[in-house]
Amino acid sequence: MPSKKPRSLWSAPPHTLAKLAILRNYLNAYFAILGRTTNHTREILYVDGFAGPNEYLDHPRGSPTEAMNAAASAIRAAGTNWRAKGVACVFIDREHWIVEHCRRKLSELPPHDRMRFEVLEGRFDEVLPSLIARYPSHFEDDAPLFVFADPFGATGVPFSSVQKILGAERSELFLNFDSDGLIRILKAQAAGNADENLTSIFGNEAWRGVLTAEGDPLKLARSALELFKERLRSIRSVKYVFAFEMQKHEGIPDYHLVFASKHPLGLEKMKEAMRAIARDQGGFTFCDASARIGSLFRFDRPEDWAETVHSQFTGKTVSAPQVWDFVLNETLLVNAKGVLERLEKEKFVTIARKPGAGKRRDLHLMETITFKPGKYLAPSAPKEGLFDGS
Repeated sequence: MPSKKPRSLWSAPPHTLAKLAILRNYLNAYFAILGRTTNHTREILYVDGFAGPNEYLDHPRGSPTEAMNAAASAIRAAGTNWRAKGVACVFIDREHWIVEHCRRKLSELPPHDRMRFEVLEGRFDEVLPSLIARYPSHFEDDAPLFVFADPFGATGVPFSSVQKILGAERSELFLNFDSDGLIRILKAQAAGNADENLTSIFGNEAWRGVLTAEGDPLKLARSALELFKERLRSIRSVKYVFAFEMQKHEGIPDYHLVFASKHPLGLEKMKEAMRAIARDQGGFTFCDASARIGSLFRFDRPEDWAETVHSQFTGKTVSAPQVWDFVLNETLLVNAKGVLERLEKEKFVTIARKPGAGKRRDLHLMETITFKPGKYLAPSAPKEGLFDGS
């Protein structure tokens, strides 16, 4: 990333291109789905809180053009099946030259009668109240809202802003959580105004006693992320939260892309978007070094998650949605079908299905799932070791 106040265009490192690819992949699905299901009186509102100049020295498109192209493509593909009133895109940046450059690049795009955009100058958290006043149906009612927030530094999006965004009925947030920057603030302590900044980032003082200035940076970064995810889930109806780890070098955290939604389909589609760029990297970790050296970890295999899912529910009978929500939030899997198939075949779970469902493992066809007590071990282990609990 460039300095916090860049004076000219900068190059796009591999992790930036990966981030753009995730955003593009998700928005292709987002606009396609919402455009066909939103009431004809409602617009879809897309907000990019840190839009940037919309161009890199070595790449022609930034996030604003990616968003506009995704919306236009969805409208074109839907044809007469498009129901939403249209798409409104708001792009924000605090640097005057960046705003002007972004506006100029967007003006080069073909006009569309169902799309409109504006580029605003100012700090995201200071512009947000005026957006809420102008778009009350998106922040206070049921009109769709998607916010992409990609600040330079850890303090660009205070938790009070996050609460305003995710307080809306049909809102989603895709946020750059600057783990590396947060740890630097923590370690700087008074010199980094740590108390005030960390309280702003988390929205309260829950970080005290959890985050300390000592310790391994990677472990601290992941502890900060888990705390932030807890804070997101404290917001009403926010049930689906997932993070994609971006690394400058293997094992050295840079930031996490955090997605928060109130609907499971949103997280399914975001994980599919993440999987598309992570497939060659081997897991939900994108590392600049691995962009050159190849695969690091295996990705998205149900057999890798059987033990995790079983240990979460061992000895319990739970509803099918509980299992699916756990799989969505806590594993790399997009849905629970594969891991339940494995556990059922190995007789580690018993599934109660609705009449006529057969052996299918679709969520709407399952009622309860009973997990055999004890510890799960893969079938290749000795038979007497399959369950070592009582």
